[in-house]
Amino acid sequence: MEMYTETLSHSYVGMTFPEAAEFVFL
Repeated sequence: MEMYTETLSHSYVGMTFPEAAEFVFL
């Protein structure tokens, strides 16, 4: 998961971590 958070962190800006994680795992 850490790889995804670092790679996609720019996509997460403005999202909470649970929202971002849910988006990734859909």
